[in-house]
Amino acid sequence: MKSNADICADIQSAFLPLRCVAEVVDYNKKIQFRVFGPNDEILLTFPDLVIDILRNDSYLMTILDGAKNKLRAKGFVLNQS
Repeated sequence: MKSNADICADIQSAFLPLRCVAEVVDYNKKIQFRVFGPNDEILLTFPDLVIDILRNDSYLMTILDGAKNKLRAKGFVLNQS
């Protein structure tokens, strides 16, 4: 089973070269993350993702793929992962 730190690392690396900050909140029950643009503007915010659900790799990938598609639609180029 993935640790909270592993899930945060997966989220943060998914948006490279953009900066992403993922953190565990709500007494280790949720993860929130933000993706920042080149000028440090917030591009995407995911405030309340239940961490136990994110331990399922397919659900985590669904969330990340949807977020990456939104960024690509805005013209951002992300590393392949």
